[in-house]
Amino acid sequence: MKKIIFAIVGAGGGHKMPAIAVYESMQALYSNQLDLRLMDFMQEIGCGELDKKHKEMWKFYLRHPLWARIVH
Repeated sequence: MKKIIFAIVGAGGGHKMPAIAVYESMQALYSNQLDLRLMDFMQEIGCGELDKKHKEMWKFYLRHPLWARIVH
């Protein structure tokens, strides 16, 4: 059985929610043909502290959109 991994980083919904939507749709259509996995990548590889800092950074950017634009 072929495997598809949806690696997400759970900081905000801009990338996470579309990945979850595709994962759920594929699971509904192909669950008996594909091994589908949804994983929070940074948590899965053991970078919990880095993941926490990354999420805190994005919370700051969401509260201060000008900084998000400057950084990007």
